[in-house]
Amino acid sequence: MSRPRNSDMILNVSDLKTWFPIKRGIVSRTIGYVKAVDGVSFRMFRGETVGLVGESGSGKTTLGRTLLGLEKARQGSIIFKGQNLLTMHRRVFRELRQKIQIIFQDPLSSLNPRLNVLDTVTEGLEEFGMVQGDRQAHAVKLLAEVGLDKDAIYRYPHEFSGGQRQRINIARAISLRPDFIVCDEPVSALDVSVQAQVINLLMDLRDKLNLSYLFISHDISVVSHIAQRILVMYRGKIVEQGSAKDVIHNPQHPYTQTLIAAVPVPGIEKQRRSEIHADEDKIGSGCSYQHRCPDANEACREKPPPERGEGSHRFWCHQITSNAKK
Repeated sequence: MSRPRNSDMILNVSDLKTWFPIKRGIVSRTIGYVKAVDGVSFRMFRGETVGLVGESGSGKTTLGRTLLGLEKARQGSIIFKGQNLLTMHRRVFRELRQKIQIIFQDPLSSLNPRLNVLDTVTEGLEEFGMVQGDRQAHAVKLLAEVGLDKDAIYRYPHEFSGGQRQRINIARAISLRPDFIVCDEPVSALDVSVQAQVINLLMDLRDKLNLSYLFISHDISVVSHIAQRILVMYRGKIVEQGSAKDVIHNPQHPYTQTLIAAVPVPGIEKQRRSEIHADEDKIGSGCSYQHRCPDANEACREKPPPERGEGSHRFWCHQITSNAKK
């Protein structure tokens, strides 16, 4: 895929912070913050898939929810199609909301068990007054786009398999013809063979409808199949970003190298990087990865890591690894 032009930019996130207060005592005094998202900046372009990878607790889902307005940001800006989502009036945001959708991780719990498929996939259309003509015809068309038969429209979520339920979720997400979809671990609850089918469906819909995806996953091998660019997140910060090819085949940050080393390969025993585990709550002003990095030095403990790299492949680390380009 050719590099998008600046005129194709659909999302520009700058210094985004989402912190949750830690309260103690009878009067619930704030004694600190959980910095789930801590100074994240990135851009996305129309028709592009950006993968967001990291371990559980790295802040990936909180970042996605903040972009959707489901979590309140403490600082920063989210410019979507030229408008700042964090400062606009609620009424204006609601009108723009149809252009931003989400596919949740659990395909069963994200569906209302009391609604059949017809009501599920047309609920948003009715809310925004987009139903013209026969509502059933709209539902049949949406189901066909995600590979489900028209006979499914009067059935309920518990009557479908996990993969079929996720297809219903995808049909609901694309029903409003959005420009941007947050895919929050959309295949992690599915069998491996079904994962491949859903990823192929998402790629087909992206090309057909010119969609932009933020694809969130803890599995970097899954992300590598669908994303053109990858952001690696650790403790609320982006530690490495670049094209999928650069990040997968030439990882620079020690955390990225650890994630890739953890991917199982049948018949191949991989040598994994050893990690130092210490009290990660006492990071201070240094690198957030200092207590797990075997190469950490005094600079890592005293000051934030500098930005390094060439071109679009950037990483934040005090060390220049053996793979890094000087």
